[in-house]
Amino acid sequence: MTVRPLRADDDRLIDRLIHLYEFKPYRDYRVWSKALQRAILRKEVDRVLSNQDHLGVVAGDGDDAVIGVCRPLAWDTSFFGVPMGRVELLLRGPACAAGTLSEAVNALLQQARAQTIKHLAVRVDIADMQAVAALEDAGFRLMDGLVTYFTHPRREPPTPVREVGRVRPLTPGDVDSVLAITREAYQGFRGRFHLDPHLPAARSDEFYIEWARQCCAGRMADRVVVVHKGRIAEQGTHDDLLARAGIYAKLYELQYVGESAA
Repeated sequence: MTVRPLRADDDRLIDRLIHLYEFKPYRDYRVWSKALQRAILRKEVDRVLSNQDHLGVVAGDGDDAVIGVCRPLAWDTSFFGVPMGRVELLLRGPACAAGTLSEAVNALLQQARAQTIKHLAVRVDIADMQAVAALEDAGFRLMDGLVTYFTHPRREPPTPVREVGRVRPLTPGDVDSVLAITREAYQGFRGRFHLDPHLPAARSDEFYIEWARQCCAGRMADRVVVVHKGRIAEQGTHDDLLARAGIYAKLYELQYVGESAA
């Protein structure tokens, strides 16, 4: 079996496997067509491959092939003090053999080790038992579960809850209150970070506090969209927009840097 690095000229193979992949995001959302689901997955693949530090492999050929991609997690590594990464893609079709998938997973592990990554995570669809088996065979352990709820937009909306407060935009003055609420809400919580023996327990306790702090500052957003005078003026990651020194950078400096200096 051939196992090789993912190349820039593998675009046709990527499109083919996207078409064949059974576990597309939002596959249970009946209001979205299969074509739209493929387009969403293509966007997700493009986002993953746009990271310059991604590690990609191809195992097998044609409809039996597997494309696996992982990348280092700089923020997580800095926070926990452990070199961390995440498998972003295990893209394949229904004809893929279990052995081919295992070869792809093992190749990703080898690349991760070569990059000194010591902690690798992956999220898989609950129905993707082939991937679950391959990951467990490679030494991965189930640490957490994620449930997504959705409703049909044409159905009657859920019963309104009793009004408990006013909804308004977050301001810098709210950050301390948000952090206090987060600390109270997660007190005694045992999530995947706490259950992982490879991560320091003290940092696991502080993770959700820091996560809330970073969210308030906009640093955790995958994409920030700045609307000015009714039009999109800027969009990108937090770091990208700060580097451009445009509207977002000025607002961030006024709201957060200025307050910190005070």
